[in-house]
Amino acid sequence: MDAKNDHNRDFRDAIRGAAEAVFRSYIEDGSITTTGKSGTEIVDEYATLIDKLIDTSELDVMEFHTSIDHRDILLERARVEAEHGHDQLAITLYSTWIEHSVNGLLALAMERQGRSKQVVTPLLRELRIPTKITALWELVGLPALREGSVRVLDQALNFRNAFVHYKWSATSDQEHRTHTERLHAIVPEIERVVSEFMDIESAAIWDGRKAEIMECYRSVLDAHEKKHGPITPEKLNLLLSRENT
Repeated sequence: MDAKNDHNRDFRDAIRGAAEAVFRSYIEDGSITTTGKSGTEIVDEYATLIDKLIDTSELDVMEFHTSIDHRDILLERARVEAEHGHDQLAITLYSTWIEHSVNGLLALAMERQGRSKQVVTPLLRELRIPTKITALWELVGLPALREGSVRVLDQALNFRNAFVHYKWSATSDQEHRTHTERLHAIVPEIERVVSEFMDIESAAIWDGRKAEIMECYRSVLDAHEKKHGPITPEKLNLLLSRENT
């Protein structure tokens, strides 16, 4: 019984996570706008769109395509490494988080402009980060980063690249000390850049209302579970039906 309960709990958590990811995607790609709408109105609009999708689809062949967001674990590990004084690993993980965020924000902004995947993918693949966060950033209408943040990010990426593509070059003790001091000093600065990116994403994609809107959607899932019990494989069809919320 315990094994089945654990399985159902894991299934429930996975399905709720997937449901939230689909809901977020409708906000993030601009399918649902948030300006001038209450959280309830936004959730109702989403439910209407899903109803139409279900009405025009066969449930057994419906297929959702999602991207995996690795940023939570990257940021968590970066902060752990920083706390333990492993500055090089911390900067490598912070820089990777930044790169994921840059590409994600640009992809969403271009998708909202109606750009096709054939346009978006080559730009993200071919352009360097400094160009993305300045010229391309402005072209897609994202709020500008502070000049100091661009400088810090450039330094962090240089540290990350030197570590990832390590050349085994010999250095003097003084050069090593200088490198170590610069690396240590940039860790708190890159944390501030992370906060700036979070603020930009919140403002540009969610009108600063992500927590409020997600809480409203989660309350719908909570009401569904209160009425029908925890989500299990046998009850999955109920989650897709608005009639049963």
